[in-house]
Amino acid sequence: MMDLHHVFLIVGKTGNGKSSLGNCLLGKEEFKTGTGMFSTTARAEMVTRIRGKQSITVVDTPDIVNLDYSPDEREKEVQGWKRMTSPDHPTILLAVRCDVRYTAEEFAIYKDFKRLWGDNAGIRRHLVVAFTFGDRQNTDLKEELEDVCEELKSVLIDANHRYVLFNKKGLSKAEQVDQLFKVIRSPYNPEASQKWKILFVVCIVIALLSASGCVIAGIFQELGLAIGLGLFALLLVLLMLICRCKAQK
Repeated sequence: MMDLHHVFLIVGKTGNGKSSLGNCLLGKEEFKTGTGMFSTTARAEMVTRIRGKQSITVVDTPDIVNLDYSPDEREKEVQGWKRMTSPDHPTILLAVRCDVRYTAEEFAIYKDFKRLWGDNAGIRRHLVVAFTFGDRQNTDLKEELEDVCEELKSVLIDANHRYVLFNKKGLSKAEQVDQLFKVIRSPYNPEASQKWKILFVVCIVIALLSASGCVIAGIFQELGLAIGLGLFALLLVLLMLICRCKAQK
């Protein structure tokens, strides 16, 4: 009996390791890979495989910009990807090389895909940036991402800063896939985060009003006042910490 079914749609520029990424997810060499900049994927290919108690479907897609598709062909191709992954909401993996500078050409490919896919809200919920060629990464990726170009920052914002480094030194392919699953199982929820931020502010306002009320009404006297306000402040700090943690998730 299958516990989980995951669908992955891999998009990105030719040469960014999309097919290799798909093979890593499947745990088997299913997609043809190449070593040059010539695309080995002319049409979208879909493979489903069982890994443990999980069913994994991977759709490997061509670079619709570098294959010189006409505008109509691009739209037809992307709509075909939606049909292939329907009725599921696939995790969209944008393959980006971590060992070379992110280019305007790559950003144009992403923007074209985003426009043709049409569901911007869905992209924000399901997009994950898959940094490939991690074996060539000699610096801390998190620190490096603070100084990347504005185009890549824009992509990371769309992905709610969800990313995974593949081909990372010291990790097996299975461990890298496990890291990806941890990311997609804990999606960032901007609406929920905003609610907790509002609650955080409300707690501060209530605390100020309550403290003022206690002093004005003279409910507590001398030591009683100190103890009462101290306990109230402690409770308030705990509530604020909870709200802050929830808002950052």
